[in-house]
This record gives sequence, C-alpha cells and structure tokens, in this order.
Amino acid sequence: MNYKELICKKKVSQLDYDDFVWFTDAVKNNQISNRQILEFIKTITDFKLNTNEVYLFAKSMSESGEMLNIGKSVGFCVDKHSVGQISDGMSLILMSALASLDIKFIKSVSPAYDNYGSLYKRLTSFKDFKLSSKKEDLIKNINKSSVGLFLSEDKIAPVADTIYKICKDNDVLINSVICATIMANKIAVGSSMVIIDIKSGEGGVWEGDSYVELAGLLKDVGELAGIKTVCIITDLNWPIAASVGINLEVQEIKDTLSSAKQYNGNLLNLAKEMAVCAMLASKKALGRSVAAEMFDKAVESGSMYQKFCQIIDTYGGDVTSVNRSQKLIDTAVSYITADFDGYVYDIKLQQLYNAVNNLIGTGTDFDSSAGLILMCGEGDKVVYGQKLAKVFYSHGNSRFFTNVNQLFDSFKILKQKPTVNNLFYKVVV
Repeated sequence: MNYKELICKKKVSQLDYDDFVWFTDAVKNNQISNRQILEFIKTITDFKLNTNEVYLFAKSMSESGEMLNIGKSVGFCVDKHSVGQISDGMSLILMSALASLDIKFIKSVSPAYDNYGSLYKRLTSFKDFKLSSKKEDLIKNINKSSVGLFLSEDKIAPVADTIYKICKDNDVLINSVICATIMANKIAVGSSMVIIDIKSGEGGVWEGDSYVELAGLLKDVGELAGIKTVCIITDLNWPIAASVGINLEVQEIKDTLSSAKQYNGNLLNLAKEMAVCAMLASKKALGRSVAAEMFDKAVESGSMYQKFCQIIDTYGGDVTSVNRSQKLIDTAVSYITADFDGYVYDIKLQQLYNAVNNLIGTGTDFDSSAGLILMCGEGDKVVYGQKLAKVFYSHGNSRFFTNVNQLFDSFKILKQKPTVNNLFYKVVV
C-alpha cells in the first residue's frame, strides 16, 4: 500500500481496516504531508465513507496512542463531549451531577486547547488543581470521587487531534471526519457511555441542518465500538450560560450547583437531560420520571455541590480560590445598556464571544478577571438605559475601550418580539 493506491482504491471500493491503519501510521510518522492528508479528506468527501468505514477510521486512530480501556478497570463510566464553536462549563456540572448519583465520570483533558474557554483552563482556575497523565492516578481518583480526569498530553488518539486540526484550519470539516476523530478518543479511553452535546445555530460548527445526520452517525459508530452513545442537539443561537470568562463561568457553576433553584435554569436543564440518559443506561433508574426525580433530589439536598467540592479537593484544588467578592475588589466594572425601548431581538453570539475573547487576551496579556455577565435574554422586554450586560476587566486593561463598541453592537434591540426556540432541538438515543 502507498498513498496513491489508497486514494485510487477509495474511488472504486470501500476501504478496510488495514487501509486506515496504513493511513493513520503514515500521519503519525510524518510520512505524508498536510496537503496529502487534505487530498484524502477531499476523496472521502466526494466518495463518502459508509458507517463501517467511519468506525474503522476511528478505531485505527484510537490505536495511535495509549489505550486506557478504563471501563474494564472501574466498571460503568460516562464520558462527555461537546461539538461546537462556543465552549461552556457543562462538563463540570455533569461530572458533579453523575458523581452525586453514584455514576462514574471520566474525561481526558488536553492543555493543547489552552484557550480561555477550555475545560483545562476552567479546572486549573482553582488554586493548586493538578491533573495527572498516569492511568494509576486516574483509577485512584475515580475510586475516591467517582470522577476521573486524565491529562492527555497528546497520548490519547494523537492522530485524531492532528487530522481534526488540519481539517478545521482549512475549513474542510465533514461529518465523517468529525465523527471519526471524536469516537477515536472515546474508543481509546474505553468508557461505557458517551454523551455528546451537539451545538446547532450560531454556536455550531457550521451552518445548515447536518446536525441530525452527525448525531445518527455518532450513535451508529458508537454502537459498532460497543459504546452506548447519546447525542443531544441543543439550540445555541443564544448563550446557554449567563457568564463568559473563566472566573465568572466557574463562579456561575458554583452558584448553579449550590443554589440551583435560584440560578441558571438552562445549565441545569441540559445537565438533567444528560444525567437522566446516563441513569437509564446504567440502570440506576428504570424510567425517565424516576431518574428526573433522583436528579432533582440531588440538587435540592446539596449533595451535587458537596460532590463538586470533593472532586476539586481530590485533585488538590482549593474550591474557595474562585471567589466572587475577590473579583469585585480586583476589577473594574462597566455596563452595556439598551439604547431604546423594545425587545432583545438577538444576542449575536459569535460577535459577543469574539469581543470578550479580545478583552480577555492571551499569553502574558491574559486578563483572568475579564469577562461578562448577561443581565437579559433573547425575547426580554427592555427600556432605554436598562442594563443588558455587566462587563468585568482588570484596572489598566485598555482593551475594554477598543472592544466596547463590538460588545454594545452584540445586542440587537427591536420593537417586535422575536421567536425564541427551545433549548433542545433533538435527542438521539
């Protein structure tokens, strides 16, 4: 087998496992160029992969790094993945919910995606929080807190990460590649179940309605891999969480878990649907109504927040180090206000997040205090001068003044009331 033979074969027939292994090894060992990788992706775009081929592609990539097979060591465990351009703190909420319901949660965490919105950044916002790349530490932490967080360090399905990045950078993401790269990671981890949050709308990967097709493919490939796969397609034309910015987001998560009935319903509603699916799959509950009641009791009793604190402590973190009062002391505060009476017709998601990203900065210019709290939602009636958002930034962060117009223009106020879609578009089980 060589590269030209692989391309020619796909144009006339299906690829087998050995073909995908050859391609994966060639990528791993830098034996083919990025241009050739993109040519292969174009070929499988034009001459589509069937479900079994996508599974074989995922399986070959899963074997390009360490195989944890964690389910064999700890029993039933749940992984979670998010597909979309906008990151949220749902993994922190879900891991706390499942652990409080005696369901194990596992997730590989990569500092390679060390941007403002990564899970790695959220976790390490807690002082002294430490992640390990050792399997024995992973098992020990799962047994102690029911949550296993594994520092990937390019050890888990590294070829999948390489291919996904090349495709994303060149704007050639297709469902078969997205599915194969996601499931490669899940096969390598070896979880019993994976819950995938597919974000549609403004926060999605692409425009259009390919999300149901992707969800079906993920479910079918998961079945071939022996992993129970549930896909929840959410409408992300508006922010699910109220906060943007690491410290603010983590504080919102703490508030949601500790005083949930008075806080963000969208975050809890999404976590509840995920947890219900996990309880049914793990046989912790025999029906949706029973599972929903168990979730509600875990919230109301405070056990979900207690479990969150235990998880942070298990990894050496100080849960009190992310503190609302400290933020108010250290930061400047400004407000975005309505320029006339009407309804919040649209919160332009990409523009809002881009503006906040610019405010937060990167590298040595990173402002950990920066962020935004929404004080309105799409469809809300507002009057002139009403506060739409509260903006935080460190004293001396001049980027606020260069981004304030973009922040202001993210809110579209009109006289007519918009139609606001439900959070859930479709659940594929």
